[in-house]
Amino acid sequence: MIQSGQEAGILGGIRMRGTSTPISRIQYTDDTLIFSEADPVKVGNLRTTIHCFEAMSGLRINLAKSKMFGVNLKEEEVSVFANSFGCSSISLLVSFVGLPLCLGLPPKSLWDKVINRFKSYLAKWKCRYLSLGGRLTLIKFKEGGAGIKDLKRMNMALLGKWIWRLGTEDDSLWNKIIKGKYSRSIGGWWTKDSSRCRASALWKGILSLKKDVLKGIGFVLGKRDNIRFWEDIWVGDVPLKDDFPNIFRLASNLAIHVANCFSISANKIEWNVAYRRNLHDWEVEEYVGLLEHIYRGMPDIHSPDKLYWKADKSSKFS
Repeated sequence: MIQSGQEAGILGGIRMRGTSTPISRIQYTDDTLIFSEADPVKVGNLRTTIHCFEAMSGLRINLAKSKMFGVNLKEEEVSVFANSFGCSSISLLVSFVGLPLCLGLPPKSLWDKVINRFKSYLAKWKCRYLSLGGRLTLIKFKEGGAGIKDLKRMNMALLGKWIWRLGTEDDSLWNKIIKGKYSRSIGGWWTKDSSRCRASALWKGILSLKKDVLKGIGFVLGKRDNIRFWEDIWVGDVPLKDDFPNIFRLASNLAIHVANCFSISANKIEWNVAYRRNLHDWEVEEYVGLLEHIYRGMPDIHSPDKLYWKADKSSKFS
C-alpha cells in the first residue's frame, strides 16, 4: 500500500544521492522504519494509509509505542507532526535492533551500552548454566577444540558474500542505494574503491576484500555490457592482460568493455580491438594467439552477463 501510494504521488520518501530510487520503508523482522517528507499532507496521507491497512487486515498498529524523529527539523516541528500522527517524538539518536543509530559514525561511548548488555548476559549464563562439564568445554574452546570455526575467517567470508551479492543482486533496493551512493566502478559490477570515495568504515572493510574475492569469480559472457575485455576473467583462467601483456600495453583503451570489441554480421563475430599503433612483426604472433584465445569465449547475446564462483560446483558463493 505504501509503495502504491508513493507511485501515485500521495506518499513521500527519501532519495539517496546518485539514484532515482525512492526509499519509503525499511523492514527488519517485526520492526519497520517509514520515511516521509516533512509535508503535512503526505504525513496525513500516511496516517490514512495505516488506518486502511488496519481495516483491511484486521491488525492494529500500536502508535503509542511508535516513535517519530526528524532530520534537519526543529524539535517543535517534529512534535507537531508526531501529535497529528498520534505517536511520540524523539531525537535522531535512536536504537534500532539493539544498536545505536545516528548521523555519521557513532562515537565509541555509544557502544558501551551494547557491550555492557552482552557482559550482563554472559554473566547470567555463566552463573546459571556453566557446570563443571561446561567449564571443560570452555577450556577446549580456548584451546581451539569443540568444532568452533575460526571467527576471523568466518568474518572475512561473510564480508566477501556482500561483494558477491553486489555483483549478483543488481535489482535489489540495497544494491541500488549502495551503487548510487558510492558510484559504480568501471564495468558496473562493483562500486568505486574506498580510496576513491568517501565510504563508511563498514563499506571500506567490505571493499578491502574485493581483490581476494575477485580471484574466485569468473564471468559468463552474455550481452557483454558489464564485462571488461582486458581485466575481467571471461575466457580462460586469468585476465587477458596477464596472458597477453605486450598486446595489452598497446591497447588504446585499457578499460574497454567486451561489447565494444566486436561486431556481429551474418551470425558471425568479428573481433576488433583498437591499438595505439600498428603491430610489429614480433608482436603479430601474440596477437594471433589472442584472437584464437578469445574465440573460445563465444557470448550468448540473448542473456545478461553473469558471475559464477569457481570454487563451488553450484557456481554460487555460499
